[in-house]
Amino acid sequence: ARVPDTLDLAERAKLAINGLTGCVKPQENYAAYLRVNFERDKKKMKMSQQDLCPGKVMDALVLARIMSGSNFKIEVDQKWRERFLEEFKENVPLLTGADGGRFFSYMATNYIYEHDKGWKYLGEKALERLEQEVVDKGDYAYISNISGLYGTLHKGKGMPKGWDATFHGWVLQGVTRFYVSTGSSKAKVIAGKFANYLKNYAGIFDDKGHFIAVHYFTGRPALHFAHNATVLEALMEYALATNDKSLGEFVQKSYRWLLTTGSPLIGFFPEYIKLWPDNRRFEDTETCAIAYMIQLAVELTEMGIDDYWDDVDRFLRNQFAENQLPMYDSEGKMYWWHKVAGVFASWAFPNEFNAPSNIWTTFSLCCTVNAVRAMYKVWDKMIDYDKGNLQVNLLLNRASKWVDIHSYIPYEGRVDVRVKQPLNSLLVKSPEWIKAGSKEVICKVNGNAYSIEWEGRYIKVSSLKEGDLVVLTFPLSERVVKEVIGKVNGKPVEYTFIIRGNNVVNIKPPSRYEPHYYQKGKYYRNGEVRWKRVERFVIDQ
Repeated sequence: ARVPDTLDLAERAKLAINGLTGCVKPQENYAAYLRVNFERDKKKMKMSQQDLCPGKVMDALVLARIMSGSNFKIEVDQKWRERFLEEFKENVPLLTGADGGRFFSYMATNYIYEHDKGWKYLGEKALERLEQEVVDKGDYAYISNISGLYGTLHKGKGMPKGWDATFHGWVLQGVTRFYVSTGSSKAKVIAGKFANYLKNYAGIFDDKGHFIAVHYFTGRPALHFAHNATVLEALMEYALATNDKSLGEFVQKSYRWLLTTGSPLIGFFPEYIKLWPDNRRFEDTETCAIAYMIQLAVELTEMGIDDYWDDVDRFLRNQFAENQLPMYDSEGKMYWWHKVAGVFASWAFPNEFNAPSNIWTTFSLCCTVNAVRAMYKVWDKMIDYDKGNLQVNLLLNRASKWVDIHSYIPYEGRVDVRVKQPLNSLLVKSPEWIKAGSKEVICKVNGNAYSIEWEGRYIKVSSLKEGDLVVLTFPLSERVVKEVIGKVNGKPVEYTFIIRGNNVVNIKPPSRYEPHYYQKGKYYRNGEVRWKRVERFVIDQ
C-alpha cells in the first residue's frame, strides 16, 4: 500500500523485531544479549549479559509480530519457545520477577491468538507452582523468597518492602494478563492479593501516590522511575481487569504527579526522580519510563477516569519515537548499526540517543521490550469497534479490517479514513489544537461536502458503506517553544523546539551523534507530503 510517510506503529513494530532479533547469536544457542555497546569511531558493537530464555523479549516479540505480521527471523522465537516448553517436562518452573511475570503474559497472548488451550493449561500449572511460594495474609499476599529458574531477587524470609517488593510488579502484570485472557479464577485471586500488597503494604507509595521505593546500589538512596512505574502500571492493569475505580483513581493521582517530574510537552521523563545514584553530570530519560507513561495514559482513558489521548499523542510522536534507533538516514542510506536498528534508547536526552560520550553508546533491551508493550497498547486501543460503530482515538496510520487510516500529520492537517465494512457511525477524535465544534474542520465523503456533527472532541460521520472515503482537513501551524529539560555537564539545558501540530520538527541545540528530530523534520516543513510503500497486515481479531 502507498501511505503517507508518517508515524506508523505497525512499521515501528517491524523495526523493533529487527532490533530484538539482531541482539541474538544463533551460533551461541540463540542466546539473547541484553546490553549492547557501540564504539562509534570503529563502528563496532559489543554485546553482554547473555540470556538463553529471555521472557521479556519473548513476550515483546509476540506482540510485535501481532502488530506487523512480520515473520522476520521467526526461528529465534521458535528456539526460545522450545526451550521454555522444555522447562515444563520435568518440573514446573517458578515464574517470578521480571522474566517470570512476562512469561505469564507470553502464555496469555499465545492463548488468545493461537486458540490453543495448552497455553492455559501450562499457565495454570505455573500458577499452582507460584502459589507454593506465596505467603497469604488474608487480604494481601507476597512471595518472601522470590527465587527460582527465572529470578533470584529477594532471598530473605520476611515480607519484601521497598525496592525488593517492586519485583512483584512484573508478576502482577503477567498474572493479571493471564486472568483477562483465560478467565482463570486462580489468577484473579493471586492478582488481587498482590495488588493490595503492592499498594498498601510494600512501601512503594506514600499516601499521595508518590514513589518511595529506593535502591542503594551505590550506597546512597536512588529513586528509579521505571522500576516504581512497573508497579503502578501493574496496579492499573488490575484496576481495569476488575473495574476497580478506586484503585484507578489512586493510579491517576500518581500519574498526575509523574507528569510534573519531566516534560509532558515532548514526553521526556527522568531515569531517576530527584534522588540519583551517583554524581553524574547529566539527567537522562529511559524509554522504559516513557513507555509506562504512555500505557498509563491509555489505560486511565480506557477506564473512563479521564481522557489522556492528547498526552499519548505528544509522548508517542516525540521523545518515544525519536528514541528508536533508525535503519536509514534521511536520504535512504543504511546506517552501520543496521543489525540492531529498531532498539530503543536507554539513556537519552531530548536531542540525543545516548548520554554524552565520545566513544560508547549503550542500550539495554529492557527499554525496547517495554516500548513494544506500549506500542501494542496504543495500536490496540487507538481504534475501538462495537456493533457497527467505530471510534478513532489517535490520528496515526493504521490498518484494520474495518477501516484504513492515512494520517498526513505533521506534513499537513489531513486524515483519510477508507471504510472497509459498513459503519453506522464513525467517530474521529480531533487533534489537541482543534477545539470541539470548530468551524475550521472540513469533512468530505467521497469528495462531497459533509455537514459535521460533534460529540465532545469527536467528529461524527454517519451511515458509511464499504469503499467510502472520509477526508478530514484542519489547520496545522508551527510554534516555537523554549523549555528547560534535564542537565548536561551539571547545568540545566534550555531547548528551543519548533513544533508542528504536536510534532517537534526541529530542536536546538542539535544532536552531536545519532540525530533526534533531524531525520524527517526538514521534510515535514517543506509543504510536500512524502509517501512510502508498505505491506499492510490486518489481523483477523
